[in-house]
Amino acid sequence: MHESHPSRRAVITAAIAAAASAAAPATSAAAGQYLPPGRTLNPWLAGTMGGEGGRAAIPLTAQVFLLALLSEGVRIREHDGWRTHNRNHQGPWGPVDGVMLHHTAGTNSLRVCRTGLPNLHGPLCIGLIAKDGRVHLIGYGRTNHAGSGSAALLDALRRNAPIPVRTGRDTVDGNARFYGFEIENLGDGHDPYPAAQLDAVERVCAAISRAHGWSSGRVVAHKEWTRRKADPSFSMAEMRAQVAARLAGR
Repeated sequence: MHESHPSRRAVITAAIAAAASAAAPATSAAAGQYLPPGRTLNPWLAGTMGGEGGRAAIPLTAQVFLLALLSEGVRIREHDGWRTHNRNHQGPWGPVDGVMLHHTAGTNSLRVCRTGLPNLHGPLCIGLIAKDGRVHLIGYGRTNHAGSGSAALLDALRRNAPIPVRTGRDTVDGNARFYGFEIENLGDGHDPYPAAQLDAVERVCAAISRAHGWSSGRVVAHKEWTRRKADPSFSMAEMRAQVAARLAGR
């Protein structure tokens, strides 16, 4: 693994170079499923189709995803094979509707997030957000993080409506619909979330939202997706407000 340090100039240069290569057809198999016939896809804007218009989006390519994080100032550690470590062979990845946040309910969770549990194969997320604010990229694509959840919430996201208080029955495959991130925390109400960690959460959510043209309303909690869960153990209203401020401030 190696650590990537964000250089804004380098990231923007890379993004421009990616945009210049947009003559290529759709950049992934997933893109080919959702693009109209004859449509090509700008790699930097991959996934922006739909945005706040209600349609689900094409997942970003791994490279565009990485550029988006770096351009938002996210401190990243890339782990070997993260771009292709996923559960795509078990089901679809995309179209995507938002970013889902979790807490790990443990400590030193990197290995578990990458390899999984005895009854749940890894990866369990795309990235683990550590206490020091570093984001460990361990997978990309479909990951075992969300499980089944609320059709009512998904419908609300697509209508840009408030997240429902009563989510209803778990009938939708969330692993196909959301970018999933684990946040290192016991989730007991006593373990603190350091400022650097919360800042990283905000930046990650803003990076993906910006790349897709989404509002902060597309950032959701596992506890909002299903009544079976209670994570993450911080205020999602406050986090969405922080993400909204960041999106508006650049």
